[in-house]
Amino acid sequence: MADEERRLHLVRYEPVRLNFWYYSAWRIRIECTEAQGDDLDKYIFIWKYGDLNPYSGNRESVAQAVCGTTDIADLPIGEPDPDRRWPFYRLDFIEFDVPAKSMAQNVWDIVRHEAQVLATATMEFSNLEEVERLWVPTPPDTGDSESESV
Repeated sequence: MADEERRLHLVRYEPVRLNFWYYSAWRIRIECTEAQGDDLDKYIFIWKYGDLNPYSGNRESVAQAVCGTTDIADLPIGEPDPDRRWPFYRLDFIEFDVPAKSMAQNVWDIVRHEAQVLATATMEFSNLEEVERLWVPTPPDTGDSESESV
């Protein structure tokens, strides 16, 4: 697996204008539809399970970030783990509302960059080289009086 490429397939949708009474915003949606690499999946976006909305009665989650390598291993997919009391989980899409259409392009640029960082970081794990072995506090007794070195 040392030479296996890691890739993420991202899809950006055209920003949609939303109107709320006297206010408006642009919503951008980005999806990760496919991931290549054994240690990578398409659920690369972190969401935070939100508080109860007093108007709708629903819990509303908020998009947070693109995952890091530890997030891929640690955060559950689809919904938070109720046993951990940790409100974060991963999904395969992210949506943001921004006040200007030009800011939607900035969001796309940032997400694209962070996805590249994630894919590159997972590739680096396969390039780790062993540099030292050590028994702590002492090596096991093998019957020899000499110590083992690498």
